[in-house]
Amino acid sequence: VSRPLTASVGRPAQYEPPPLYRIRATSLFDAGLQQGRMAGTRIRGWLSTPEMKGLRNYTDTDGAAGFSQLKRDNADTFPQLVRELEGVASGAGVPPDDIWRATMINELESLRSTAPGAWHAGHCSDVYAVPPGGYSAGFAHGHNEDWPGPIWQYWYFVAYSAAPGADFASCAGAVYPGGLLGWAASWNARGLYLTQNSLFPKRNLPGGLSSAFVQRAALCGAGGGEAAAGSLDELVGALSTPRGGLGWSSAASLNLVSLVERRMANLEVHLDKHARREVREEEVAGEGRSGGGGAAGGANYSPLNAF
Repeated sequence: VSRPLTASVGRPAQYEPPPLYRIRATSLFDAGLQQGRMAGTRIRGWLSTPEMKGLRNYTDTDGAAGFSQLKRDNADTFPQLVRELEGVASGAGVPPDDIWRATMINELESLRSTAPGAWHAGHCSDVYAVPPGGYSAGFAHGHNEDWPGPIWQYWYFVAYSAAPGADFASCAGAVYPGGLLGWAASWNARGLYLTQNSLFPKRNLPGGLSSAFVQRAALCGAGGGEAAAGSLDELVGALSTPRGGLGWSSAASLNLVSLVERRMANLEVHLDKHARREVREEEVAGEGRSGGGGAAGGANYSPLNAF
């Protein structure tokens, strides 16, 4: 049996599972608007935390130029996804810049963490497993969603269903409040699933593409009729190929699962470079056989969030 998602968050014993908001729409603006209305209390709660207030202070002062450039680069490259963010802001009754910050938290905190004296915490980790007998006998992927702090009180799941005539593809996953669907554990309607482990490289650019935008576009399309990825190779290609001459602003370790193809891979991306490792079945010699060959063996891989 393939098990695409096992998520956990540091939390007290009385933790309540996050809600699932089911949304049916024909445009990404309307999908975002509905999300903002449904999740408004959680979005506003997350934006009021010390972490997000600190990020707002950073983008209003030392990080202002980088924040503005990141907005320009991603708005030029992903205009339909920006319409979704505008819908979320309108539905939740918050300034659009707050939603931009929530979406680009990966890049903004990476830029802030490279300042003298800055400190950052580690985040998620993943485990891949294939039993003896290979993928045909089953496979599993586990993800630990452990962003520190009070995020466990506010995050939620969203399922977008494209109504007839919609110009976007259906997509679902976990959402950091107000952020773009596709950055945390997410999946599309074609059997592809991804998670992200945050990385904090020493070199980050105050401009370029945000991981949340690239991941969403790669997995589920960027709207405007763009199709979702249909294979592991298509997903890797979309994640690692620059758009509009721009590479990533920062970095991420991406964990990819194709349920239909029975394949799994880890992809690390930093700026305009990437490295891929596919979790392949080991070949083990069959008993009583000569001349090579044999049955498919098991495999496991555990990427951690550090260069």
